[in-house]
Amino acid sequence: MHCADLHLGSRFSGVTSQDEALGKRLVSATYDALENVVELANREVVDFVIFSGDIFDSSNETPYARTRFADAVSRIKATCFIAYGNHDYRRLWEDTIPLPDNAVVFGERPEHFFFPSGPEAKVCITGISHSRKTHGDSLAVDFEPEKGFFNIGVVHCDVDARDSPYSPVPLRDLMSKGFDYWALGHIHKSAILSTDPYVVYPGCTQGRSSKESGSKGVYMITVVNNRVAKAEFFETQAVMWIDTHVTIDESTTLPSLVSVAAGQCPPGSLVRLFVDGTGPLNSKLRLYSEDVRHMFEESSGCVCIDMIVTTRPEMDLEARSKVGDFTAMVIEHGRDMKKVMSRQQIVDAICTTGASEYLRPVYESMSTEDLRRLLDDAINYVIERMREAESE
Repeated sequence: MHCADLHLGSRFSGVTSQDEALGKRLVSATYDALENVVELANREVVDFVIFSGDIFDSSNETPYARTRFADAVSRIKATCFIAYGNHDYRRLWEDTIPLPDNAVVFGERPEHFFFPSGPEAKVCITGISHSRKTHGDSLAVDFEPEKGFFNIGVVHCDVDARDSPYSPVPLRDLMSKGFDYWALGHIHKSAILSTDPYVVYPGCTQGRSSKESGSKGVYMITVVNNRVAKAEFFETQAVMWIDTHVTIDESTTLPSLVSVAAGQCPPGSLVRLFVDGTGPLNSKLRLYSEDVRHMFEESSGCVCIDMIVTTRPEMDLEARSKVGDFTAMVIEHGRDMKKVMSRQQIVDAICTTGASEYLRPVYESMSTEDLRRLLDDAINYVIERMREAESE
């Protein structure tokens, strides 16, 4: 089994402050995913497990995180080969909370370990751990295979990212070294970069934010006659983050929108709901967004952490902006703001009240694209409010 990027001890302070129960669920999630790794390794009766770095989220890992990992490894009925990455290059509790006897840890120089030990050995596992947070050069540069063995290289690195501070490694270099399987870690999305030889990122075992959406897990590798016969992905996440997209048109009803969105999301997921398109629902989605989110949560059994509405009104905004009334002025003013205001000016324009000033760090952390999307949302919201008033 090949896994990486457990990030035990990850903190979700922002989520915890907004929803205490959800925050506790997320804090527990990385440990729950580790339990799934243990259960999977024992169920599949693996020969050994490789951990390719960033087991802990911080070099100042807590004694709780260290204890949970040591206990988990002790319950895996196989040898565990462990390389540390840029997040856990320094371990404060390594001596006082030791790992069990079935753990083999790679040092700060390439090391060979053979499996099984003794004359029956068939596999040579070569690995290295990070000695500091950043490495501007490839940590795999001195890796050499052992003749007559199935050779596995274990390194936490950034493939084909020349300017990365986290051990940039050209893919062509890995492919030319004579190894049969490269067990990598670092990126949080599973990826098989090559099958001759196999160069594999398993991704993280548990997504920690909406940026790490979709299935997370490990690879189970079957080797026959010194060749990879099968590479299977197994999910381990305790909580899944999902991005789901729904498009409205002139015939879309609210129940149908909710039904389509709910059908795309496994129950219990944390969902960002994206809605685009043009149709009569545009105004309702903006004016009653909390009701829509509540309906989606009830129907899907999920938590809607955000609903991003980019639908458009049925009116022609370009033509409407030339009418010369107050609505036209709103449209034109919004467009001018998007054209001439810098991201800092947009943040300053938003944070003009005590409540919004308190949230300034949130707005300052947003991308320029997201800030400009807020302007679009504000324009559309004001227009829909004005249309609603006109119809009364």
